[in-house]
Amino acid sequence: MEVIVPVGVRGALATALARLRENLNRGDERARRAALALSEALLASLKENELSGEERLLPTERSAIWLARAHACEAASGHQALEEGLRATAHAIAACGRPGADAMNEPDLRRALALAWMNRGNLLQVRAGAGDLDAAVAAYDQAIGAFAGLAAGNDMAARNSLGAAWLNRGQALQRLGTPADLRAARTAAECAIAVLVDLPLEGNRWHRANLAGARVNLANVTLALAAAVAADPQARRVMLGEACEAARAARATIAPLEDSDPVGAELGLKAWRILACALGECLAEVDTGVSAKQRRIWADEVSEAVEGGLGGVARWEDRGVRAFRPLAARLFRLGVQLYRAYQPQFLAEFALEALDPAQAGSLAKALAGDAELMATAEEAITGACRDLRTQHRIDFESENTSRLLETLASLETAARRLAELRVGSQVD
Repeated sequence: MEVIVPVGVRGALATALARLRENLNRGDERARRAALALSEALLASLKENELSGEERLLPTERSAIWLARAHACEAASGHQALEEGLRATAHAIAACGRPGADAMNEPDLRRALALAWMNRGNLLQVRAGAGDLDAAVAAYDQAIGAFAGLAAGNDMAARNSLGAAWLNRGQALQRLGTPADLRAARTAAECAIAVLVDLPLEGNRWHRANLAGARVNLANVTLALAAAVAADPQARRVMLGEACEAARAARATIAPLEDSDPVGAELGLKAWRILACALGECLAEVDTGVSAKQRRIWADEVSEAVEGGLGGVARWEDRGVRAFRPLAARLFRLGVQLYRAYQPQFLAEFALEALDPAQAGSLAKALAGDAELMATAEEAITGACRDLRTQHRIDFESENTSRLLETLASLETAARRLAELRVGSQVD
């Protein structure tokens, strides 16, 4: 493994930092190990610089070295690396000097300090021990305060970072989970959107990704707030509608990146899932005066959300990317529940396309053999058959009965096929 050890030379320092970032962006195990080794070499050069008679590195340069160490430790994962990463963020903050007038009046120091605080918050969220989420919120507050002054002008990078700090603050608050925290998380998402919405999206993936992420957060926390106000049906309906709108806006924002960028793909999947969940909650409402036509519109949009999300997973599977299987499983479970309740005529096809290897699709290759998903599908199909038999009157001269019998036949065929697959997997 090649390691460049910069010895008191700013050009070598810049080269090593750039190499480290390249390795982190690659993201594979070998690249992560290389990044960790580079961060150790950078710390060694920092110590040598402090002991030598050469020109001392600037506070911002010392902070950048420690922050690079924190990034490398975060990517390495594991408890020991996480603790080392948190120590590195503390050093990065300390390298900027005491947070007095000097640090906060110099843009480069302000930026370095803000980045160190934000990354400390991120690592605290990963550790998530007792008090860590509250400490993460406090760290993001420090970052927001430092970024705010830089973002007041035309510094688009600072505005993007300020939006990211608000976004991350909201995530930490939502994880705390009290009604007051959820309301504060919603405010944080709204602040992130307000900061990010005017940034140019073309040509900068992180402008688009952060805006989409803020809208995903807004949709997610609004859906959580809808559950928190379940005792007030009118307030709940309003919240569900707002969650749907935020999820749709997130989808529209991230759509250009969904098939080309893994970050965009993940955000798109999350937006699809939240939209399907919120619409499912709307459909579950009873005695709301909602017309049958509107319910059909919602049911069709749920189907579009589930199928759209799973279609995206299939396209990434075709390229050998397996990272989205957990999100695909969540979408599948949601789709099975909603098809059973509202569109049982499509349930058999949906289940087999996802679980039957004979379908030869990428999605089936991704999910086939998952015993839990198989059981979920079998239970839904059995329940749908029972519902159709008990809730509908059979009249052999009725066109509706003909469609009912076709649906029952497709469900029974799917049930037999899933049983065959389950038995086959047990034998294997």
